[in-house]
This record gives sequence, structure tokens and C-alpha cells, in this order.
Amino acid sequence: MFLYFNGCSYTQGKGCEDRVKQRFSTLVSNRLGADHYNDSKSGSSNDAIVHRTYEWMNKNTCDHAIILMTHSARIDLNSRLIPGPLRYKEEERNTKLFYDTFYDDNVGAINFYKNRLLLEQLFERKGIPLLLLQYFPVQGDDNPFKKMCNGDLPLVSKSTWNLSSQKTILGISHNKQHYWSEKKKKGIGHFNYRGHQKLADWIIDKLTSTI
Repeated sequence: MFLYFNGCSYTQGKGCEDRVKQRFSTLVSNRLGADHYNDSKSGSSNDAIVHRTYEWMNKNTCDHAIILMTHSARIDLNSRLIPGPLRYKEEERNTKLFYDTFYDDNVGAINFYKNRLLLEQLFERKGIPLLLLQYFPVQGDDNPFKKMCNGDLPLVSKSTWNLSSQKTILGISHNKQHYWSEKKKKGIGHFNYRGHQKLADWIIDKLTSTI
């Protein structure tokens, strides 16, 4: 069995002291005796996650795909390709202009559900089971893309101010159990090994019901 994983730094295992051995993709694959490929990249937007997934699936295949979508506010923006430090200044200006002037929760929600729909349609077309999760709740009104998606996604975490009744796998974000670094002796922004283990257990339970 071959598993395909994609996402951002949460899937990459940034909160773990050993990113490769302790992240949930490795834990799931080891438990199921499966080979796998982790295609995640730190800082990815959902645009980038979808782009990498389509690129990989155009040349490869898998038995199951597990993809953790990231924050809806992350959106890829075009910028002129200027070499060296000037390029990063240009990107910084463009990003600030976009979020100060054009972005709101509805823009983020529309982009999120467009990307989600692309993922669902891709794997449905290929006949490959897809386990799709989202890290954080999406803020914004209903839109036609959301209505075309397959119901609510499993939610990994949410903030204390989120009033949604939807349950999460890891509870409220930054809780001491799942967001604490023993090495640094402080809370961290990414879930730790215990969080990866709990998420892995949840994924294994879902996968074994379909294998």
C-alpha cells in the first residue's frame, strides 16, 4: 500500500523534535506497514498544496491520499520576477497591498473552497480514496463552491474565540498537551509529537475502515 500526504508545516512536522520520524505521515505509514510520500512544504498556501498535488498525481499514483488543508487566509499572489533582494521587497509590497486593500474573510473562504473542490474532483476522477482535513475553521459566508463540496471536513484545531460547535481532533489551539515543546520548555505554534500521535491514531482509525 502506498500513501500520499500533502499540506504545510503542520504536515511537514515542524512541531516535532524529529520532523521525519515523529510526524503523523510516518506514524500512520509505519502502523499500516505502508510506503508513503510526504509532499508537504512549510508556509504553503492551499493554492500551493493543490498545485503540488496535481503535479505529483500527473506522474504518480497512490492507494490513499491524506491531505491537511491550511489557513484560508494564505493565498498565492503573482509578483514580477526581480532577481535578488528587490524581488522579496516587491513581494512584500504586493502582499501588504493585497491584505490591506482587497482581502476579507469571504475572499479567503472562496479561495479555500475552490481549492478543496479541485482536490475532491481530482481524486474522485482517479478513483482514489481521499481523506481530506482542514487545520483551522474557515471564516466567511456560504458560497457556491462550498455547496459543491462533500460536507464538513474533520477539523484539527480552532482558537478560543471561535464559537463553532464543531469538534476538533486536537482541541483548542496552543493547548499545553499538544502545543508544548519539552526541549524549549514553552508553548509552540505547531502541534508537538503528542499531537501528531493523536492525529495519526485518528487517521489510522478512518483508513482501516476503508482498507
